[in-house]
Amino acid sequence: MKRVLKTITPEMIRRHFGANAQITNFLGRYTVRTARGGEAKISQRNINPICGGSDVYRACVLLADEAWGGGKVKGPDDFKAAALAHAEFEGVDMRVKERGGFARAVICAVIAWIGAAFTSPGNPWPGLCSCFIAGLLWLLLKRAAKHQAQHETDQMSNRYPRPGGDAHEASDEDLKKGGWL
Repeated sequence: MKRVLKTITPEMIRRHFGANAQITNFLGRYTVRTARGGEAKISQRNINPICGGSDVYRACVLLADEAWGGGKVKGPDDFKAAALAHAEFEGVDMRVKERGGFARAVICAVIAWIGAAFTSPGNPWPGLCSCFIAGLLWLLLKRAAKHQAQHETDQMSNRYPRPGGDAHEASDEDLKKGGWL
């Protein structure tokens, strides 16, 4: 059963960011400033932590879980690692968002356009074949982008010992892989 998306409201934001958070609304987009100086911009489709520490990341991850049942992370590596670490600690399903959608579209459009250039009124096969090849290439490139995003998520997950736990809970192999030993 597919999860129903919830509308993000100021009450929902206050529940995760705390009672002292300042929430301003402009055209359905919220700007949240926490009591500790953190800031996040929130819309119905995107949550963007601007600055702050673990309080902002934790609140953003929990808000994404309540509103959407998880989410996808994009941005610099340190941002992605922090968001994935907080999501893992809170038990929220977060993944790295795949990239390259515009490049896929351009490559497939060029292939289809080249095939259309060689199509004549009596011979439609070059155009049909190039459209088929462009569609097949689109699917292959999308699959490769998803595989790359999953690989990046796996690399960033479990890099450090779990937050809130003791160092003796991690095995020596995990500590060597993370660069601790």
